[in-house]
Amino acid sequence: MKKWWLVFALAMAGALWWRFHDRGDDVALPTPVGPVAPGTPVTAEPPVAVAPAPVPPTERPEQPEQPAPSPDAAARDPFPVGWDLHALSADGARALLVHGADPITELRIVDIATGSATADLAIHSVAAMPVVYDAAFATELASVRALLRGFPFGATWDLAATPDGITAAVQDVDNLVIVRGDGSGVPVTGSLAQYQPLAIDNDTLFVRSYHGHMGDDGVYELAWLSLAHPAVHPIPDTIDISYLRRRSTDGASLRVVVDVPVDPTDQHCLVAVSLAKPFKVTARRCASHVAKYTIALSPHGDHMAWHPAGGDPTVGTLDLATGDVHLARMLDGELQITDAGRVLAESQQGTQLFTPGVDAGTPVQLPDLLHNCLLRGEHELVCLRDGSVTVVPLP
Repeated sequence: MKKWWLVFALAMAGALWWRFHDRGDDVALPTPVGPVAPGTPVTAEPPVAVAPAPVPPTERPEQPEQPAPSPDAAARDPFPVGWDLHALSADGARALLVHGADPITELRIVDIATGSATADLAIHSVAAMPVVYDAAFATELASVRALLRGFPFGATWDLAATPDGITAAVQDVDNLVIVRGDGSGVPVTGSLAQYQPLAIDNDTLFVRSYHGHMGDDGVYELAWLSLAHPAVHPIPDTIDISYLRRRSTDGASLRVVVDVPVDPTDQHCLVAVSLAKPFKVTARRCASHVAKYTIALSPHGDHMAWHPAGGDPTVGTLDLATGDVHLARMLDGELQITDAGRVLAESQQGTQLFTPGVDAGTPVQLPDLLHNCLLRGEHELVCLRDGSVTVVPLP
């Protein structure tokens, strides 16, 4: 029993020694204070002054002097982030840039030859959801219509102006409203929702109209309407239309891509629709095993390119005139295709131009992503750069 108490005493002594001597703080224990007789003065020890912890300066450290932006750059690009190259004018001389998305907040017109902005317009009333049809809206819409003249179908994603600049279709939540020159609005009828208007001429619009549900997805079809009587008329054989649309070189047809509904082979079709009444499909060429969100159309819709479903680094091309389908080993990124069927493919290895029948691609140096470039003819890309555009020659 005596040995047990001896071990306990040694353990307590070791614990006390560790508590007060082996922690590295070298703080002396306070002297015990016994009972103090009444009336005995007590002298308090003076407090030990502790230096306050350093406080980080609130001002930023001095920075090296930075060169001021050139007046030309500041004037050309007051909104350097978020511009998107939306379209080239029909004559190829101007570029339409849009800023923001859903809704668009600014429009800019750039002269391609000089790279200078010829017009900038902030969008407020026209982009409001729901639209308020007041004097400010009418004034702003008149400016928008003027800017869009000369561009394909007079259209942005959610607005289209007729070639004469008098009438426009404006997106108002899920429906389009036809707006006259005086700012008054007439809702489009005939379907539950309509999107992406195209001004075919001064009297006719094409729209992407809600058709219904197939499986879990909503599907859309191409439809036309008269501006005088804005009711939707579906165009047969255009279910389920994508957002891709091009005008043919001769201006006689609209080229669109249709996803064949509920098709186990992922079939997609390149379709030509006449732009003269009765607005019917005049050509339809299809390909299977197409990955929907990789599809690219040539500038006038003569060719379609895509990556096969399943992720295989292969590119398929389809010729609308002949129906010929070609598959070739290429890069597995963003695609564009020329009206002659040459393919631009972008990946982590860079952008290359491929010619049908030639295995090796030709490297192309771009100032921006391929997504921010548009083909102008067979041998030029117009690409976004610093809120303006630049031209990249192609071999």
